[in-house]
Amino acid sequence: MARNPLWAWSLRLYRQQGVAPACIALQDRAGIDVNLLLFCLWAGREGRALQGRSLKQALTVTRDWVEIIGPLREARRTLKPIAAADAKRLRAAVLQVELQAERLVQDRLHALPLPRTESKGVTLAADNAGRYFRQGGIRLVPRDWAALKTIVRAAF
Repeated sequence: MARNPLWAWSLRLYRQQGVAPACIALQDRAGIDVNLLLFCLWAGREGRALQGRSLKQALTVTRDWVEIIGPLREARRTLKPIAAADAKRLRAAVLQVELQAERLVQDRLHALPLPRTESKGVTLAADNAGRYFRQGGIRLVPRDWAALKTIVRAAF
């Protein structure tokens, strides 16, 4: 696969303390697409605005993959409590396929043309995420804000 700085950055961020559980919480409770959230943050760091046409394209990219990644994730989660060695091997294999699908999503997101802006950093990232939340109908409750804060702090 071609080099993708978004993917490399996402992997580093996801490994930071508290980020993985925060991402999972936002995904499960608020319906946030973690790939799209990470893209919003990464784009902000890079001085790129996610708005208008580019936001619609990003939403289309992630929407197309929800029906693939969601069932993979659910199968992996269903296998987790099964102690048998063959179930553990199958769970590991499903995880690898799930990660491949996540990478494909991020490859497509990374390929989107995003306009450069004068601003960059946490403010632009917050603007990107805010536009995604509004367009996607995402409504956060207080505990969701705490999870988002964990991710943003680690990202910046």
